Amino acid sequence: MRKRMVAVLLAVVLVVAIIPAARAAFSWRLTDGTLVFSGDGAMSDSIMWKKYQFGRATGVEVQEGITTVVDSAFSGLDKVSKVTLADTVTKIGRHAFNGCTALEGITLPPNMTELGEYAFKNCTALKALSVPAGVTRIQNGTFAGCAALESVEFCGNVTYLGAEAFEGCTKLNVFAVPEGVKRLYPQTFAYCVGLVQVYLPASVQTVDADAFAACTGLTDVYYGGTRAQWAQIAMEDETLADAGITVHYNAKAADLDGSVRADTLVGLRFDDVLPNYWGYDAVMSIAAHGLVTGTRQPDENGVGSFSPAGEVTLGQFLVVVTRLVCPQARKDTPGHWALGSYNAAVETGIIDPEQFLGTDEALDAPLNRQNMAYILVRAARLQGESFTVHPDAQASIKDFGMIEDDRKQAVLECYSNGIISGFGDGSFGPDSTMTRGQMAVVVCRLAGWQDRAKVNF
Repeated sequence: MRKRMVAVLLAVVLVVAIIPAARAAFSWRLTDGTLVFSGDGAMSDSIMWKKYQFGRATGVEVQEGITTVVDSAFSGLDKVSKVTLADTVTKIGRHAFNGCTALEGITLPPNMTELGEYAFKNCTALKALSVPAGVTRIQNGTFAGCAALESVEFCGNVTYLGAEAFEGCTKLNVFAVPEGVKRLYPQTFAYCVGLVQVYLPASVQTVDADAFAACTGLTDVYYGGTRAQWAQIAMEDETLADAGITVHYNAKAADLDGSVRADTLVGLRFDDVLPNYWGYDAVMSIAAHGLVTGTRQPDENGVGSFSPAGEVTLGQFLVVVTRLVCPQARKDTPGHWALGSYNAAVETGIIDPEQFLGTDEALDAPLNRQNMAYILVRAARLQGESFTVHPDAQASIKDFGMIEDDRKQAVLECYSNGIISGFGDGSFGPDSTMTRGQMAVVVCRLAGWQDRAKVNF
């Protein structure tokens, strides 16, 4: 009996001793704005550090020994701009960095083998990424909504691109689907409105419906197989099946160059925007990228109207801007034709509903230049771009005192960075309106489809 009691007592002591040791294997702290994690194996649940440090953390450091970043670990930490992961990390869980809107770049550890679904969804400032060789699958929605993402490098043999994997990556200009991928799933590249060229390897056998939905700028597909092999693909996507897409056979990924010319845009013609019009390339570019459709629907010959001399209204401008920077946020809404874009602009912080009303009258009213500057700057931030102000900018604007106080910073940023230029007499014209043709040029400058204006201070 006594031996049994001693044995039970020893067991209790062992349990008590083991539990603290297990908890001590993982720890975290906040140091100078950086969340630092240490321990061995997988991180523990993220509730504690998110509860107490949400909004305070600007950086994340995962130290040697930790192997797994758990699901939703840092989701919503919108001030985190720097993340350091130790080489021991092999897995990033689902939604791990979802909504980290300040994160511009991250180096993934060389030993990584798994990226979870939606791991970097809505990381709207993320510009480029290199995927380690051990990762062979890009899961559903991994980079969805990464509006600033311009390039992705695959270091290994990726054989799977999931549904919505790159949905809404509006800055992707060219994309080479990795060799070995056999199927493109629904909305893999949906709303990639900046996508001009894509390479498909001969391994692709199926392209599901809406794989390239709303990729309105896509003009060329470079295919690694023959014309006969292309004909055998189970093609359900309407964009790639469009007669306006040029398919280059027996191609290589290296053939992608990202070029697009206004005179190659099929089916986009306006009777009031001719090749000799000063803003022709800009108008045709925003039309090719699906930002505008014109003021009159095309006739039986495919010719519509654009009204380049017409004034830009708030509703028109919000439609164009939201199609560019946050297409995934736009939803069909009963009422005014631009109300869905207005709601998307409010939701993403492009406009303040107290300053810009969503009434029919407000949406149909002409937009002045200082309010346009305000919207452009906030749209740029949503894409991860921040503007600096030239020290001589204010002195260069003759009518700077006429600009409303809460619009002065936006005007200075747009003016300094060549987004909106001034008039020949040195004025900015804050209360003047802008024509639709001028608006096309401004939007192309923001999107990077045309050079920005050179400002001489």
